[in-house]
Amino acid sequence: MNTEERLEKLERELARAKRRNRWVVAVMALALIGGAYTLARTTQEVRASRFVITDDSGKVRALLSMTKDGPALNLYDETGKPRAALGAFKGGPELLLCDETGKTRALVGVDKTGPGLTLKDESGKPRVGLAVTKDGPRLVLADENGKTRVGLDAYKEGPALGLHDETGKMRVGLGALKDGPALSLLDGTGKPCAVLAADKDGSRLNLIDENGKARVGLGVGKYGPELLLCDETGKTRVGLDALKGGPGLSLFDQTGKMRAALSMVKDGVGLAVCDENEKPRAALGVDKDGPVLKLYDANGKRTWQAP
Repeated sequence: MNTEERLEKLERELARAKRRNRWVVAVMALALIGGAYTLARTTQEVRASRFVITDDSGKVRALLSMTKDGPALNLYDETGKPRAALGAFKGGPELLLCDETGKTRALVGVDKTGPGLTLKDESGKPRVGLAVTKDGPRLVLADENGKTRVGLDAYKEGPALGLHDETGKMRVGLGALKDGPALSLLDGTGKPCAVLAADKDGSRLNLIDENGKARVGLGVGKYGPELLLCDETGKTRVGLDALKGGPGLSLFDQTGKMRAALSMVKDGVGLAVCDENEKPRAALGVDKDGPVLKLYDANGKRTWQAP
């Protein structure tokens, strides 16, 4: 092969190399364009389990993360103390607001029972609670130990106010229910010991012993005032009333049967003594004509009278 032939061969090889280089450049250009297009599409959605935002000094001011209970957003002040947190957890969403020491002072949440708000003091004790449940709205005020001292509810039956002692036991209950208002005083075990109520039939006061038995009843009804004294079983043993016709006193046995009655009416006074069936067996009366005594049999038939 002479020199001229070698030059022609070299020129052909250079021409083929140029054609190959153009194909390589074209393929690389297409690849870059495709990559840029793919990147442009995927940057519309960013996936991560944690995002941190810092200030100019490098301190974390916001943290968005996925916890084991659910997503949470935490906000921090310039000292790094947590001041607010928002989360959507298994039990429901929550919003926390913190003071300058990082302690939670306000909590708003919604769970399966309903929405609620809790306000805490500087020691972290809950002092105010506001909630809406299936039974109705409720407001709770607590002391410095976190014990409930005041409870205000609006039930379906009516509003109610409860006052509690330092152990959390309710000692006073006030309600405006469907049948009428009522005030209850309770002992240290939470048992009622006095109840004052007013309904369509009048007003009344009941005093109750430690066993829950009513021992004294004082009331004013449509017929007049009445006082009842009861034994340890709750049975009425003494009744004193002032009716329209005049005052009266009744004595009852252990079964609740009236055995004696003393009354004062317009015409005079009278005393009746009854048997176990509450049938009068003797009656003594004094009127303008003088005293009279009557005796009766078991069937109520008068058997003797004097004068």
